[in-house]
Amino acid sequence: MATRTLPEEFTAMLSSLGLDGLAAALADGEPCTSVRLNLSKGVTESEQDFRGKPVGWCEGGLYLDERPRFTFDPKLHQGCYYVQEASSMFHAHVVRQLTSALSAPLLVLDSCAAPGGKTTAVIDSLPPGSLIVANEYVPSRAAVLRENIIKWGSPSCIVTRGDTAAFRKLRDTFDIIVADVPCSGEGMMRKDSDAVAQWSPGLIRECAERQWEIVSNLWPSLKPGGCLIYSTCTFNRIENEEMVGRIIGELGGESVAIDVESDWGIAPGIDTEAHCYRFMPHRLRGEGLFVAVIRKPGE
Repeated sequence: MATRTLPEEFTAMLSSLGLDGLAAALADGEPCTSVRLNLSKGVTESEQDFRGKPVGWCEGGLYLDERPRFTFDPKLHQGCYYVQEASSMFHAHVVRQLTSALSAPLLVLDSCAAPGGKTTAVIDSLPPGSLIVANEYVPSRAAVLRENIIKWGSPSCIVTRGDTAAFRKLRDTFDIIVADVPCSGEGMMRKDSDAVAQWSPGLIRECAERQWEIVSNLWPSLKPGGCLIYSTCTFNRIENEEMVGRIIGELGGESVAIDVESDWGIAPGIDTEAHCYRFMPHRLRGEGLFVAVIRKPGE
């Protein structure tokens, strides 16, 4: 494949963060293919005839040696597995750790849930009797979300469609809120040429404003002692560490550490004391992801 031409301002930004290796991986690297098996249906790797290696941070996650013709596989449409980017499977690992400190069953909100990969991963990570509300604002994306939830086959999910402002009224309701917010998409540049074409400093600012609006809408509905899982698929600090700092500083949140293995290749946050987790393709097999967990003070 020919080298991708990245915006000069973007590569300069990465260089200023000490991420020249990341720029090279985005320009020249190829994305990998990965799936997550539906363990709740008892699906095993051998039954799917997949060849690959396990994703370290996700039980049932697999890197495939080659990309099959998924569309023609009836087991995909039966919900036996989900084609999901490996980095984004980390949400399952995060939720499993958080549940040990919370009283089950749990009520969880996935606020920007389409197309459903993170929702189904979270479903499989919750204790019995828990319920997840999967919300999506865009009608067409909400339809895709609903279809994928039905395929997965879990009765523990409700799909809603609405602006996050509606959740302001649900005071102290959710034990965990997943906010995988709309972002500038820098982490998808190897998979989506539009992510390269649309990038600009102005887009970063617009996304940051929308992200703060979403988090501000969601925060009142989080129970005291509950946790917000904030994530993006981008690399700049404005949408990542700076947003986490704002949540902590203005909303009074507390940074939460998540246990990770050193051989996973996950990097810490940049110029921050908060616990942040960066997935970057020059360090691991997967696309760009940023995750931070913020606890709401209280019981």
